[in-house]
Amino acid sequence: MVSLNRNGRYWQARWTDPLTGRLCRRSIGPRSVMTRQQAFAVCSVISEEISQAATLQLNNTSVITLGEWRDQWMAMRTDLLKSSRIVHERYWGMLLNQFGSDRTLVAISKLDAMEARARLEVAADAQHGASSIARSKAESTIARFCRNARMYWRDAIRMEYATENPWMSTRSTAPEVQIPRRVLSDAEVDSIMDASTKSGVRILIALCYYAGLRKNEALSLRWEHVDFKRNRISVYPPNGRVSTKHRFREVRLDKRLATILTEVLRTSETVCGKVTGARAWIDLKAASIRAGVDGDVSFQLMRSSRENHWMGDYPPNVVTAWLGHSAQVAARHYRGVPDRYYTEDPRDAEIRRLKMQLESMQAQALRNRARNSEDVSLVCPKTGASSSASMRSDPNREVPGNLRIG
Repeated sequence: MVSLNRNGRYWQARWTDPLTGRLCRRSIGPRSVMTRQQAFAVCSVISEEISQAATLQLNNTSVITLGEWRDQWMAMRTDLLKSSRIVHERYWGMLLNQFGSDRTLVAISKLDAMEARARLEVAADAQHGASSIARSKAESTIARFCRNARMYWRDAIRMEYATENPWMSTRSTAPEVQIPRRVLSDAEVDSIMDASTKSGVRILIALCYYAGLRKNEALSLRWEHVDFKRNRISVYPPNGRVSTKHRFREVRLDKRLATILTEVLRTSETVCGKVTGARAWIDLKAASIRAGVDGDVSFQLMRSSRENHWMGDYPPNVVTAWLGHSAQVAARHYRGVPDRYYTEDPRDAEIRRLKMQLESMQAQALRNRARNSEDVSLVCPKTGASSSASMRSDPNREVPGNLRIG
């Protein structure tokens, strides 16, 4: 349990804490004074002390079954979102299928944890094959199962239901899945919205694609959070709970999205109305099939597509601030290449950008000309001359009381 190692000029004892799973180190003494046999004797004493402490705590530990701890853990985690509770229900179900609900926590060893992972790997190989994208995704699911099981046991140790975490030695990392990152175009998304039969689902699609909102953020968005004057959308964390994914941010309100929202009849406080997440996913699948858009279309794909479109027009720090995640997360899970970069000449894009800039300048000039023509002029009733010209020639001249607005 306790191993002897060299640390420069000193002997060092190393062991793994059975409660936390962390690697512990203790300096025993200088190698010039203490022999190896003496150092081994000290390691034996340390090992005996650790065993006695673990036995004492085991005797004071309440015996609880896996099913009882699952019910208690789910009842304690009132901070979880509805979507997170569904995920943990799934992984708890996998854990109960492996060991049974009547198995006690202290009866599950490190070997049991490694055998459970091996059984999941064999089942994934039988279902998806040894080398496929689906098998790689299954490996990610198995790794996440091990991480969640490690968390369940860590909480049990804090509650003094267990003394050792059997999942600390189980591999919980999965290789990155290398798949092509698809990027939806405006035409594809517009065709899906046109094929949708429900107005709430169409608005949900528009919010996820044109504003890059997450599905639950779009479903909880209220009309008071949409500022048409300042051209932005305020996104608040659900129930006021700040997490790594949910923080307050402001998102750019796209012109196309603003047009869609202004045409909506405000029948409820939320922008999407009475739309649920599970039903919206089914409606999205049906609309994409009717629109003839091939491939797996999801709300997350629309969010990632919006990021890739924005990356071509705005600085990366602005885009990540709008989307509410870090640049590292964007590079790993969101980055793709829009189709226009494969078919469009960069010089054509620059010409199009200059044309858009010229059109904007011309439109601004027309607005300034119209504003100047609508300026109020003062006309003298006796001479008929504009008083603005006379006042420009003599700015100190007092304005007569009988002038009227012409």
